[in-house]
Amino acid sequence: QGVVPEDGVIEWKSDGTFPGVGSERPGSVWKVCWAAPSPSAPPPPAPPAFPPLSGTGPCPLTDGGACATSPNYPGDYGLGQDCTINGVPMVGLEVVAFDVELDSLCDYDYLTVNGVKYCGTSGPQGVVPEDGVIEWTSDDGVVRSGWKVCWAPRPPTVAGR
Repeated sequence: QGVVPEDGVIEWKSDGTFPGVGSERPGSVWKVCWAAPSPSAPPPPAPPAFPPLSGTGPCPLTDGGACATSPNYPGDYGLGQDCTINGVPMVGLEVVAFDVELDSLCDYDYLTVNGVKYCGTSGPQGVVPEDGVIEWTSDDGVVRSGWKVCWAPRPPTVAGR
């Protein structure tokens, strides 16, 4: 059982001991043949890989690369800052904190995910960064305490540590 000859042929030969079972004539040969199995279909292509997690500008990666923050968080971010985080996994973002300058069009200080700007106290909670990119921009006016956004579970924190 389980042995398949390379040529795909099994040969059986009667010794004539039991006439009528398998062959009427001693020395008769039976051959069982089958078609070679068709090759299995190739596996589906892997989803596009994002570049490794990296950042440009002053926004640090934190929590072992599971989060990013505005510069100087939880202190106030600076004026005229820009940064980009690349390679963010395609999972819903968790906004841990979000407090940036508010204006109706988010033209001054804003975090951008999927081309949408977020400002004020409403960050991109649950948004999936489809292109793996998060961008931060602050202007030369008002500053606030900034933001912390995560994309992977973080270890629990213990109060007082």
